[in-house]
Amino acid sequence: MDKYLWPVVVGILLGFVARFILMRTDFRQYPTYPTGRIIHLSFGFIAAFIGAVAVPSVLESDWAAVTFLSLAATQFREVRKMERETLEKNDFKELVKRGEVFIEGMAQAFEGRNYIVMFAALISTLVAVYKIWLGIIVGIVLVFLVRTRIKGKMLTEMADISEGEIRFEGPNLYVGDIHIKNVGLQESRKVIQEKAVGAIITPKN
Repeated sequence: MDKYLWPVVVGILLGFVARFILMRTDFRQYPTYPTGRIIHLSFGFIAAFIGAVAVPSVLESDWAAVTFLSLAATQFREVRKMERETLEKNDFKELVKRGEVFIEGMAQAFEGRNYIVMFAALISTLVAVYKIWLGIIVGIVLVFLVRTRIKGKMLTEMADISEGEIRFEGPNLYVGDIHIKNVGLQESRKVIQEKAVGAIITPKN
C-alpha cells in the first residue's frame, strides 16, 4: 500500500485546497466566525480523504472499504440539514427575510461543495497513482476550475444597483421612495443620516 501513499496525500491536499477556495463568508452569512470555518474545513478535509482513499480501495478490490466510504459520503446529506437549520435561525433575526427558497439553495450549495471536493481528490489521486507529477498538474487544473467556474452569479448580473437618498419623514426611514422602518430615537436617526448608505436594487427581469 506504500505505493499509494503519495498519490493519496496529493489528492487530499488538492481536495482540501479546493474546499478552502470554495469558502464564502461575509458578516451576515454563515460560516462567519472561526468556529464555522473550522467546521466546514473539517468537512472538506474528510471529503477529500474519502475521495482520495477510494482510489486505492477500488484498485486493490477492497470492496468492504469502498462500502464504508460510500456510507461515509452519504453523511454529507446531514450537512445540508445542519446548514438549513443554522440559516433559518439567522434568518429569523433579519429585518428582510431571505426566505425558504434562498436558504434551501444555500444549504444545497454547502452540501454540493463537499461532493466537488471528493471528485477533485478522487481524480487527482487516480492520475497520481500512475504519474505523481501528472496528478499534481491535473489537481491544480481542477482547483483552478473550481476557483473560476463554480460560483453563483454576482448581484450586478441580475439587477441594476443605484444609490438611494436616505431621508426621514418623522420617525419613518426611507431610501428613495421605499419605506424601510420606524426609528424612534433621535440619536439613532442622526447616526443613520451621518453614516448610512442607501442602495436601490432593481431586478433586470
